[in-house]
Amino acid sequence: MGTRLALDHTPEEAAYGTQAMAEAVMEQVRNRPEQGIIVMQGHRDGILAYAGSPRRAALLIIETLAKVWFLELSAKQQ
Repeated sequence: MGTRLALDHTPEEAAYGTQAMAEAVMEQVRNRPEQGIIVMQGHRDGILAYAGSPRRAALLIIETLAKVWFLELSAKQQ
């Protein structure tokens, strides 16, 4: 179906509020300490963004959403 974004994510079986979720998130943050987006797989609204400021974290989400829209539009045109 085309190119997909390679986003950091937690395991689908990691439930909200559990030690497994906390460890999965910490592992992703250790891999990208400055800023990033983490998708909590298996959780419909599960997305975390972190950066040096709330504004930068929000921009990460907006930039990622724009990439998703672009990929979806490109796939529809093929």
